Amino acid sequence: MAKYRKSPLVPSASASARGETERMLVNKLSVDDARRMLRNEGGEMSPFDLVVQGLTIVGIAGLTAWAIRAGEATAWHLFLPMLAQYVALLVALPGIYLVLRHPDLKRDTRLAVVWVGAGLLAWGIAAAVRGANSGLPATAVLAQDAQAAYRSVVDTHMQWPMLAAVASCLSGLPRRVRNLYEHGPPFVAAGMGCAARVVVPLLGCFLLPAIAAHPEHMAWYVWAMIVGGECIALWMTWDVQTRLRKYDAAQGAARR
Repeated sequence: MAKYRKSPLVPSASASARGETERMLVNKLSVDDARRMLRNEGGEMSPFDLVVQGLTIVGIAGLTAWAIRAGEATAWHLFLPMLAQYVALLVALPGIYLVLRHPDLKRDTRLAVVWVGAGLLAWGIAAAVRGANSGLPATAVLAQDAQAAYRSVVDTHMQWPMLAAVASCLSGLPRRVRNLYEHGPPFVAAGMGCAARVVVPLLGCFLLPAIAAHPEHMAWYVWAMIVGGECIALWMTWDVQTRLRKYDAAQGAARR
């Protein structure tokens, strides 16, 4: 198994470190949970990482806004960048494992292959069933589906925010690899970013009466909720990281 070096994110086995589970960093968030959440986000961010991620959010938001205005993208189209990130990560994981041969990547790689394979199998079965009902070969149905998906993306100009989202995901992989070697698994986990992407749209459901009254603005409402979730996730990650650094500095000063 791989050995991990000690870092500020991994507390030592001292008596004070063992008590971190009970110590609160902020509100009901313990120090131990905060460290775990930060590791799930890929480890500590440098100021450069913060700026890059902030500019990425602004860039993708601008591209999706342009897709809404110029390409008449619908609310459903706005989730394509997140889907593209997820698919890119699933496809990239086997390649990363082949290069690194890290034992803790084996399970994630296996799951990625299973998910991709299951998705392709489900698409193939659905195409075969629809082809049997329409008298067309499954290959023709698959080609039609691929063409329809391509046109739906290109005609609404959603290919640009999708490419930007994939580039952002891939650019963050070195930080996740570094975090894996320093602190161990998980390589990718449901963290604050995923939570914000879910919670913010759920809270936005309270605006449904206003949205129903102006359905032509649906895409802009969803756009605002997605951008808000990304901004909140980035702020939360930086805030937790800053609080942990101050906590560790205070603990180090107390030991002296």
